[in-house]
Order: sequence, then structure tokens, then C-alpha cells
Amino acid sequence: MQFDFGGITPGRFGLYLLTEAALSVSPGPAVLFTASRGLAHGLRGGWPAALGVVLANGCYFILSGLGVGAALVALPRLFLVLKWAGALYLLWLAFGAFTARPGALSLDPTVPRVPAWRTLRQVMALQWTNPKALLFFTAVVPQFVAAGQPVGPQMAWLAAGSMIPEFFILLGYVALASASRQLLGSPTELRWVERACGVLLAACAALVLAS
Repeated sequence: MQFDFGGITPGRFGLYLLTEAALSVSPGPAVLFTASRGLAHGLRGGWPAALGVVLANGCYFILSGLGVGAALVALPRLFLVLKWAGALYLLWLAFGAFTARPGALSLDPTVPRVPAWRTLRQVMALQWTNPKALLFFTAVVPQFVAAGQPVGPQMAWLAAGSMIPEFFILLGYVALASASRQLLGSPTELRWVERACGVLLAACAALVLAS
């Protein structure tokens, strides 16, 4: 007896996993944001960014199952507003990184980190206004849904096949950024880290507008 994934054939589900992995690894707003948090605050301060991306994607899966995502794409003005809102939000974060006081990214463990809830809020706001994510859930995900089968179980498997691998992929980016941060120590070097974070966030905004 061949096992299916809520009605999705193993071959089709395997293709979906490969597609999702390729999209998760490719640089985009989510990757750059999580990398910037790992660079700025290390692994402990950066992992909430990876979690926030997959939590936002979980909401997308629910909306995609309800057909709301397709309705948003059908409304180009609303889609444009979301795109610009996301880009402006990222530019505001980039401005904050460039204007942060020297030494704000201190490696001293006694210096308070950005609260996890604030990072979660920021990255979820980014992902909810990310046109690339919206198009993925309205144009790509439906291609793997088997017609004539209940949508709920299929969406559950598709969500698991997306959120679990993507979390660890993003966590890997955070770990790499955090490792490079540990090589830096002087106030001047840390100031350049702050500016690098600003550049990454500004690049996120550019990618959102170019999507």
C-alpha cells in the first residue's frame, strides 16, 4: 500500500520539497532579515527571526486554504499598498541600524538583546507584506494540491513540508552570520557590523519592491 500525503502522491510531494528547499535557500527578504539579526545579535538573538518567518508562513497556509491569498492577488491596488508598506518598514529598520549609537551591538553578554517578541513582530510584518511570499502561496502551492481530495489534510502536509525545513535553513543562515560576528571585537568593527545590518535591511526593501 502506497502512502500518500493527505491525497498528494509521494512523487509530487517530493517535488514540492525540492521546490520549497530551493526557494528557502535562495536569498530573499526573509533570508537577509534573519542574517541581519544573526549578525547583529548572535544566534540567541537571531533565532526568533527564523521562527517568525515560519509562523507568518503558517498563517499564509491557512489563508491559502481559505482562498484569501488569491483574492489579494486579484486586487492589484491592495497588493501594491502591501508591497510599499513592507519596503518602507524595512527602510525604517535600515535607517535605525545606520543611526544606532556606536557600540550598540556590543559582544558583552551583559548588554540586553532585542526582545524575542520584538524580532518576531518585525519579521512577521515583513513576511506578511512580502510579495514573493504572497505569490508563492497563491501561484505555487495550489499547483501541488490534488483535485478531488480534501484540502485540509493536504495543506497540513504542505505546511509541514515547508515550515520545518525552512526554519532550519534560516537558522543555518543565522548561525553563519553569528559565527562571522564572533570574529569581530573592537568598537570600530562593531560599528561596521551595524552598518552591514543596515545594508542588508535596505537590500530587503529593494527585493520587495523588485518582486
